[in-house]
Amino acid sequence: AGDTITVTSESRLALNMAQGGGFVIRLTEVEETGETDIKDLPVKSASSLYVDKASATLHIYADKAIQTVDIYNINGQKMLNMPTGNKEMQQAIHLQSWPKGVYITKIQTETGLDTLKFTY
Repeated sequence: AGDTITVTSESRLALNMAQGGGFVIRLTEVEETGETDIKDLPVKSASSLYVDKASATLHIYADKAIQTVDIYNINGQKMLNMPTGNKEMQQAIHLQSWPKGVYITKIQTETGLDTLKFTY
């Protein structure tokens, strides 16, 4: 439910976002066979996240149900272990009491484990 933009090797692309906004870019490959034939490229991570700094909330999205979320600070200390116990494909985690810094998030879904970094 978004706009499709064709990008070639000569394209330049700039994205402007509102403060606290986020976006997802999905890549597809167009085979030039004379017909429009679009196939999905393999995606390394099936999960995405962004921090809404205005509400101090981490938003996590996945293509399958999220089973657990583990978050570590940059020193490797586990800050959060959250088994979700539900079939939701998104989670919101409030970060108000967390110190500012860089964090590593491990998101376990039905399809595997994704590791993503965020800054708060």
